[in-house]
Amino acid sequence: MRSSHDAPLRGAAPKPQIGFEENDVMPERRTSERPTSERPTPTELATALAARQPEFLGFLERRLGDRALAQDILQDAFVRSLDKLADLRDPGAAVAWFYRTLRNASTDHARRGGASRRALEAFATEEGITSNNAGVRVFRARAALREKVTATCGACASRGCVDCTCGR
Repeated sequence: MRSSHDAPLRGAAPKPQIGFEENDVMPERRTSERPTSERPTPTELATALAARQPEFLGFLERRLGDRALAQDILQDAFVRSLDKLADLRDPGAAVAWFYRTLRNASTDHARRGGASRRALEAFATEEGITSNNAGVRVFRARAALREKVTATCGACASRGCVDCTCGR
């Protein structure tokens, strides 16, 4: 039974029918228009994402203000996402998912940078020097350490000791 406040107003458009009544169970949400057997493979998704690389790079450049840094973050995000492409429930949302991945990666970079800056400023204050001077000292110390490791370990150190066989 309809009450007077349920009656449509004069001149008001009728409510659109969406295919089920309020008491009906809502139909299951489809995750893809294609059957599972026709869903794109992870390789196809990776190719589709790679084709949009200029868009992704522009997005990161606007967020970071540095093209080289944007390229590094894009490359890292793309490599990390390759393993996860097969797990996407809705391949149609791959681009949106990758934009979220890039947004998170740029935010993480900013957070790490902030922590590094604070540590450098604390070191500068402790030593009674400027932040710039502290940055130069840290740079020189890392270079000296790199040279020492290369002299001690040899060629494997130049590759970051990833496949070190020197046993040291």
